[in-house]
Amino acid sequence: MKKTYMLLAVMFLLAVLGCSSSDSPSSSSLSSKKAMTAYSLAGSTGTVNEAAKTIAVSMPYGTDVTALIATFTTTGNSVSVGAIPQVSQTTANDFSSWVEYTVTAADGSTAIYTVIVTVASSSDKALTAYYLAGRTATIDESAKTIAVDLPYGTKFTALTAVFTTTGQSVKVGATVQVSGLTPNDFTSAISYIVTASDGTTATYAVTATTAKSAIPRTGQTASYTTGDDGALQKVLPGPASGLPATATER
Repeated sequence: MKKTYMLLAVMFLLAVLGCSSSDSPSSSSLSSKKAMTAYSLAGSTGTVNEAAKTIAVSMPYGTDVTALIATFTTTGNSVSVGAIPQVSQTTANDFSSWVEYTVTAADGSTAIYTVIVTVASSSDKALTAYYLAGRTATIDESAKTIAVDLPYGTKFTALTAVFTTTGQSVKVGATVQVSGLTPNDFTSAISYIVTASDGTTATYAVTATTAKSAIPRTGQTASYTTGDDGALQKVLPGPASGLPATATER
């Protein structure tokens, strides 16, 4: 009889243990899924490379990437960047450099996805203002021409332009142009090549012209000469000594 009770007690204990184990799933029955299935930033869709575990996102020119919020879907149980839990459409991150997302599955296994964000380069390449020998030039943006009218007698062989541009660099031929520093010979038209950040270019033709002669006002007589700086000067009657004097025409 004692043996019978002991046998029943053992059977009852085994039954309880069996029920307990069936209620608590083992780690082998938990999901190991941990994929990033979709990803976007500020409306730009990322390209997920599942094999390489990388996500590439191209952003428009000028985008500030220091505090962007991602929208993503995952088969994992949780997502984090470092120690910070990530919530789709909520958590901001700085994408100035690569960001690593750790996706954790229900069974505790993990996968790391590297998000790489690139910002498109600017295509801007305009000459927005141009001055030569103190004269303001007329820019025809559609025709890509720049015309400047210089004072009579101006020497064209070594003039330095002052200009502003939205491009990354400006050249005449192979010579890099620096506003206010680089001289050029404007005896004939010059082509300025403006290069944008994205490598595209625009060419502006600069033409300098000058009046053929200076004519005094009606009823007056005067003589004119050209100073060392190229400015037109009127020769005035000299002092008692009889020597000529000059005055610069403005």
